[in-house]
Amino acid sequence: MSEEKSPSGGAPLPSDATAPATATDPTGPTDPADPDAPDFFWTVPEEFRSLGLEYTDEEREEHLVHLADAIWPGGTDEEQERIIAWYRDVAQAAAADGAVYAGVCMLGTEDDRVSTASLTVRCEPIEGNDADLAARGLVEALSVDEYQEVHRVEAAWGPAVLVISGFEMTPAGEQDGAVPSSPADPAPSPVVFARADVYCPLTAVSQLLVLSLTTPSLKDLPWYVHRLSEITDTIEIPSRPLPSPVTASSGSVVPPSAGPTGGGPGASPISSFIL
Repeated sequence: MSEEKSPSGGAPLPSDATAPATATDPTGPTDPADPDAPDFFWTVPEEFRSLGLEYTDEEREEHLVHLADAIWPGGTDEEQERIIAWYRDVAQAAAADGAVYAGVCMLGTEDDRVSTASLTVRCEPIEGNDADLAARGLVEALSVDEYQEVHRVEAAWGPAVLVISGFEMTPAGEQDGAVPSSPADPAPSPVVFARADVYCPLTAVSQLLVLSLTTPSLKDLPWYVHRLSEITDTIEIPSRPLPSPVTASSGSVVPPSAGPTGGGPGASPISSFIL
């Protein structure tokens, strides 16, 4: 693993997990000349660890155990169970939303914080072959919500739409109306999350690719948006004849070991909105 620095200059926590030996290769074929190759690719930065949506339920559970042990090797059994439960919930929610990839990031920082984020990728059919027109339509539709900050941006391959928003999540105990057992044991407060979505109209393959990043580490949002920008700039559509229609599951993630191929800090128009 490289010495890539975290939002505040610290080093990533250990996070190299081994997938189950019986799991199917999640990257699929990568030869553009292969008729069964995915219609497009993207690269995930090495800080993000896959939650194994491509695995069976049994394989995924094994993968999450390895992942939790690698990320939190000194954790107690209770801490390991909590982090596995969190990963399981994120993976299940992502799968229910039609995601083709879900990953998490956990980084140690120089100021002794733990910075975390989750990343999901989903795709759905899109009509038309004019990416510029599709981007304008997305800006109009997404701007209806006044609590979202919507920007048309330019990626390496064409127009995209960046949406910045936020939400609160109340821990289950407080949501269920539970009361503190004593003044020394107060009810948990809501946790504020920031969210960044990039909508990528890949009209050449009739797909809308949506990259969604969520983090409670608000201080580190600029760094995470830069990472999201790098992922967006790695999207690649091989030059080959494509069948019609294409399916929503045709995308493929390039393994993190390939490393990000986006520009440096501040180089991406997407990053410039935050950094």
